[in-house]
Amino acid sequence: MLFSVQPEASVPIYEQIVAQVIYGVAQAHFRGHVHPKRSRVAEKLVVHPNTVARAFQELERMGVVASRRGPPAWK
Repeated sequence: MLFSVQPEASVPIYEQIVAQVIYGVAQAHFRGHVHPKRSRVAEKLVVHPNTVARAFQELERMGVVASRRGPPAWK
């Protein structure tokens, strides 16, 4: 997982995360992998956990990731 965010950018941080995950899925970097806990992503990016949760909720809504019983995985 090599996410990076630019807090000073005009694009909200959650949208930056969404775009990076979509790009990673399109490049088959994440396909079939279990994604890390949201709290761990927030810790690594030094952002609020709710920001990461919002990004993953958007990704689920878009059908990019799927939550299932046990650890969620990339589609």
